[in-house]
Amino acid sequence: MTAYSALQEDVTFPPAGSAGQAGTSSQGGADVLQLPDLLFVTYCFRTFGLNRGIYNTIDEWLYRYGILEITKRRRTVIAFLSEQQRQGRPPGTYLKFGKGALTGLLHDFVTHGPQQG
Repeated sequence: MTAYSALQEDVTFPPAGSAGQAGTSSQGGADVLQLPDLLFVTYCFRTFGLNRGIYNTIDEWLYRYGILEITKRRRTVIAFLSEQQRQGRPPGTYLKFGKGALTGLLHDFVTHGPQQG
């Protein structure tokens, strides 16, 4: 077992959907928004079926859009991914975005907010 895998096994992540709330605490009491980058990406992968490349694209796009503070950006990442997951992603599958679709979805999300319904 590597040190990385041992570290991941020691972290308890909150259930999906609770991470966008204020006080975003895991069962172990650690705030998801305050996790080190690698563990936050792991949380996103496990919760939303997201890979590091898509996470990096989302994070950089939001930063360039002007969301500079890391916890605000992470809160926005979780809200965006929760929105995408609600729109019909079958459980146990990865989120997939077509070529160029991710940035369009991000733009719509930050300008119009989450879809109601």
